[in-house]
Amino acid sequence: MIEGFCKLKGYKAAYGWYREMVESGFKLGANLCNELGSGLKSEGMAEDAQVIYSEMGVKGLDEVNMDI
Repeated sequence: MIEGFCKLKGYKAAYGWYREMVESGFKLGANLCNELGSGLKSEGMAEDAQVIYSEMGVKGLDEVNMDI
């Protein structure tokens, strides 16, 4: 779901699904999280992107790319 919304540039909807999945215990890949974070930043949602990057860091995903 998240990947599909990102491909359609529906980052706000993708973030909603991201939140739901993370809160349900799903583990998402670093590439997908980076793509979503980058898209959110491009849409002016930098605070939400920062939440994703922070959560990735806590989970030990070392592929965090905050400069995208």
